[in-house]
Amino acid sequence: MSTHPREEIEAAFLGTRAAMDEHDFNAYTDFFTEDAIYIEHQLGTYLGRESIRTWHVSAMKGREEWTFPTEWYVIEGDRIVCKWLCRLPGTRPDGGYYEFAGFSTLVYAGNGLFSLQEDMYNMDETRSVLAEWVRGRSQ
Repeated sequence: MSTHPREEIEAAFLGTRAAMDEHDFNAYTDFFTEDAIYIEHQLGTYLGRESIRTWHVSAMKGREEWTFPTEWYVIEGDRIVCKWLCRLPGTRPDGGYYEFAGFSTLVYAGNGLFSLQEDMYNMDETRSVLAEWVRGRSQ
């Protein structure tokens, strides 16, 4: 059941994507409520906006060339589910990207802010793509 207009939710979500596109992880974190929860199944659960900020800014340091295109998103009530790609710089010998997919669920809390984000991706695939990317860069 939605308590907020779809257009409001979508505008906030697109704001998070724009911040990611700009690699402005401080601005990205500003889209969370002060008491938000961020669940990153591989790296931990972060409680509160400032905890999320500290982790996210640190985690993305040195990854300024990575991009995170959104393949699709669905809004149902106050929830968003999206499929994104983590795309590393450069291309494979066949011209394809070094990338892996992930999914996020976000819960909209109003006033342009989200109260929850949960990220899921296949860590085995992630490790494989990263190893291939490193090998490709050293050739």
